[in-house]
Amino acid sequence: MKNHPLATLLISLSFFILLISACSKSNTFQPAPYNSVSDAFKQYSLFDTNSYWVFRNDLTLQKDTLTLTDFYSEKRFHTNPVTQKGYSYEAFLVTYTSKHIGIIKSEITAGEEQSTAEMMYENYRIYFNTGRYFSILTPMYPMNETQLLGINEGNYTNLAFMDEFVLNDITYSKVYKTSVKDYHDGTDTMFMEYYLADGVGLIKYTATNSATNLSWSLLQSNAIPAK
Repeated sequence: MKNHPLATLLISLSFFILLISACSKSNTFQPAPYNSVSDAFKQYSLFDTNSYWVFRNDLTLQKDTLTLTDFYSEKRFHTNPVTQKGYSYEAFLVTYTSKHIGIIKSEITAGEEQSTAEMMYENYRIYFNTGRYFSILTPMYPMNETQLLGINEGNYTNLAFMDEFVLNDITYSKVYKTSVKDYHDGTDTMFMEYYLADGVGLIKYTATNSATNLSWSLLQSNAIPAK
């Protein structure tokens, strides 16, 4: 029995549609992963508007208050230049006011991987009124392993993680101590250390070179969890 030309055409067309459908399903578009800033990292870096921290200059005993005035979040996209893997990530931009401390804003960004209970992959960067900025907390780097971040941010190192740290008769818990070596101005390297406590944020920072000797320590704070 001969096949009718129209029937043959319909069978061929059906087979073609099934083939296209199968290929489409096997090549379904997969969106890039989206990594958010974890609640654990926010405890060190992100607080609500009107939060404040009263610091004292350890050398001059001058006091100053750092006040958080505003913050907002945005979604960004990045492609790893080595693996060519693209991902979206959450970022927060925060603004501050103070008279002498000089911190004017900060930036909190999620990492290439989503943080877990074992490791935080975020980065916390602060900006000064001098135009300089430094990453002061990136927990994913191994302790005492210096990271070369470039001429603009210098060398970063996680120095210690302390279950408890006492400062001005106040005991803080889960404290990171980090260091930054800023060699932007040639041979006169600036040596900085930062201390950040869980639920409070920055509690102490020092900066020294041939012309600078700074040490600000927290006396009291009102760090309001970010909503």
